[in-house]
Amino acid sequence: MTVMELASPILSLLRYLATALLWAIVLWSFLIVLNYKNKGVDNNFLPKISLMTYAWQSGNVIERKICNFLEQEYPKDRMEIIVYDNNSIDETEKICREYEKKGLIKYFRTERHFEFKAPVLDEAIDAVSTGDFILFTDPDGVCERTWARKMIQPFADNKVGAVVGAIHCGNYYRNIFTRFRAIEDEWATNIVVFGRNGTIRLSRLNLISGANYALRRTAWESVGKSHGESIVEDIQMGVRLYGKKWIIESANANLWQEEVEGPKEYLRQRRRWYQFTNDLIGKTHRIERFLGLLPLTLQSAMFLSFLYIPYSVGLLISGLNMEIDWGRLLLFSAFILGNILLAIGLKKVGKTKLIPYVLPYFIVDGALQLYCFLEVRLGHVFVKRSSWPKLTDGKYYHVGTPIRTD
Repeated sequence: MTVMELASPILSLLRYLATALLWAIVLWSFLIVLNYKNKGVDNNFLPKISLMTYAWQSGNVIERKICNFLEQEYPKDRMEIIVYDNNSIDETEKICREYEKKGLIKYFRTERHFEFKAPVLDEAIDAVSTGDFILFTDPDGVCERTWARKMIQPFADNKVGAVVGAIHCGNYYRNIFTRFRAIEDEWATNIVVFGRNGTIRLSRLNLISGANYALRRTAWESVGKSHGESIVEDIQMGVRLYGKKWIIESANANLWQEEVEGPKEYLRQRRRWYQFTNDLIGKTHRIERFLGLLPLTLQSAMFLSFLYIPYSVGLLISGLNMEIDWGRLLLFSAFILGNILLAIGLKKVGKTKLIPYVLPYFIVDGALQLYCFLEVRLGHVFVKRSSWPKLTDGKYYHVGTPIRTD
């Protein structure tokens, strides 16, 4: 018996297992899409809040962010604006000091630069903020005028420790790659979030994105007044709140942000994320972790199933003359269903203009996601863990691209 004959049953078993996992991903994702419901809110809960944004080399976007906060439709006597600066050396401090002198914002600046955002964030909350609830965005993010009012409503339930809002790509119009980023934002931070918490709650694990979330002060205090010691402090906060049995709710509070505009910046960003995220999520309950992360693997799963398409199409064409391999056809069918479910999800969130990009998105983004994941997981022994690198090669952390909210 040859080596190939010995290996054939093992390879067949692995293929069947891969097919079963792929169908689990697709069917669970389809259930999330069907369960999607963007809940309305009652706007009568108006406690004292702190609006906070991080700044590091943010001179090209920080004034836009401050003005965006000032335009919020929320009682001004119950709202404060805080910029916490990780010792920027550009014009960020000068711009913020001008608004501080006018009494429009509070400005917190560290005496030295920290590699991670977390220690700056926690120190600023403790030293400067006075709100019972703290709302966070990044400096490049543009919030709708009713953002703060919408974000705060779920906290009327005392069991809610954090709230996440919807994130959209504000520079989607730049090129095809940013359109892929727009699809990813809609899937991961809109469709999946509201699909988990839709008509019925499908999973308790709701990941926090630092670009658009809010914290109850007492929930932050319950986890030691700390976002942790990681560059993915938002994920770490979500895991800590999960461990303390706090509910992480979602709100129809929209924010548009600047996304990376090319593969080079994408690889920098994802290496940084993947180096830390998997270890943190691993601390949650196995079933919740499986259900919570399963839809976020959709891109990689679709890419792997796509690799079988040429063979599957050949079988369909010549099906009358040869025996059809139903296992491979199941992979092909899952790929088609995955495209359909994402198109349905995009239609539900009003982003039909992105539907034509779904197929190339699965191919390109799935390949990049899988590459980054494997590079980090297989090479972590030899690769030094990243601190907080700039995503651009220029003076600023963000490109400063004009944001569109359509």
